Amino acid sequence: MPHLAIRARSSLDPRRTTCAWVESPLQALSVIEAHAAGRLGRRTVLTPRRSVVSLGPTLDHLRHLQLPEGLSIGGGDGARAGRPGNGRTWVVGDAFSGQVQKELALDGSGELVVVDDGRATLHLLALIADGGPLLRARAQAGVGRQLLARVAAQRLRRAALEHRLTVVTAYDVDPGVRERLEALGVRLRRHRFEWLREQARPAGPEQPTVVLGSAMVQDGLVHAPPYLDWVLSRVKDGPIAYYPHRREQGGTLDALRARTDVRVYRPTVPVELSLRGLGSGHRVVCLPSTTATTLRAVLEGRGTRMDVDPVLDHWWTHLANSSVRALLGGADLAGTTAA
Repeated sequence: MPHLAIRARSSLDPRRTTCAWVESPLQALSVIEAHAAGRLGRRTVLTPRRSVVSLGPTLDHLRHLQLPEGLSIGGGDGARAGRPGNGRTWVVGDAFSGQVQKELALDGSGELVVVDDGRATLHLLALIADGGPLLRARAQAGVGRQLLARVAAQRLRRAALEHRLTVVTAYDVDPGVRERLEALGVRLRRHRFEWLREQARPAGPEQPTVVLGSAMVQDGLVHAPPYLDWVLSRVKDGPIAYYPHRREQGGTLDALRARTDVRVYRPTVPVELSLRGLGSGHRVVCLPSTTATTLRAVLEGRGTRMDVDPVLDHWWTHLANSSVRALLGGADLAGTTAA
């Protein structure tokens, strides 16, 4: 897909320090890619939310790589949600976050940049384009939360109209959504993990087939038996490596650990980091997810086979509403390709 068009010139001031607030490992990696691509100015300070346990190992790993010039990683929370003063650029990854939305409600001024936080980014962009409140696809929000979500949406749309909103993403944005965003004034930028692809590669697992786990069972969105059947269907060709989602725990993992033909890994960093050394001798199997897009981009040109399987109708539980099924079901991602 060609790079997304830009309709307005960025007002980012390269002389000012950009402040990035991250609440997940992928957000941290997305900030680094955006900075390395020159989308955030010359100096960026990445501030992690201290209460997110999974961020620590990821940031330690990233510090041992060759960070792009001008980017530094702070020690933790600091100012309100990392929100800068003096009109400096503020970068966030999760505009559905209560922390972020409270800050937007207090002050929607200044240059704003949104980076990826998984496939939820696509839902966010559709909401901005169509004027809906910024609520997650499966959110059960009270009156106060809905009001905050509407105010946050208004703040981002105002920033777009004033050409103060930039989105830096690794995703293909639906052409209709992209057109509406650009008409609104959003500046869309694309990256393909160019910085990460230049870093030294770790060795891949000895098992040629790698199955990426999903949190949908843990989240109550799909039933456990068909999910386990899907994982175990891949052992027919030999032992597999299973990389759980960071939120997976309990019964599904216990069942897989009991198998001699499944090795369950416990990576402490996102698979974009831990599996970036895969090559043509490996095959990756996953459900439609963030990694179906991001890992393919990281491995581009390596010849790694990627199988993205759809979520079948009988897997879903009653908690998965139509919005969740449309977002996570996988009609747009399912298939087999070579990365």
